[in-house]
Amino acid sequence: SWRATDDSAITGTIAEILPGSPRDAIPWLVLRITGHSGHGILSNILYVLRSQTNGGLAPRSGCDAQHANDVVRVPYTAIYSFLPTPRDSTR
Repeated sequence: SWRATDDSAITGTIAEILPGSPRDAIPWLVLRITGHSGHGILSNILYVLRSQTNGGLAPRSGCDAQHANDVVRVPYTAIYSFLPTPRDSTR
């Protein structure tokens, strides 16, 4: 979910998962927006695309009882693109 400073907000669900590039990055995502609130900048968004990911994968060591409640921060970068409703081409 995202909330803008104008109090418009969106929530979404995963429509498609694409392998990250490079392979040691979290996957790219296409998110279909399933909910809107407010009337601001996010009110006409239909999809969000997470692309150009770098990093973000969970540690390969996994977790076990010895490390219960440990917190591991895994940095990542990505580009988030907010795709609006297409304009009516008949106008």
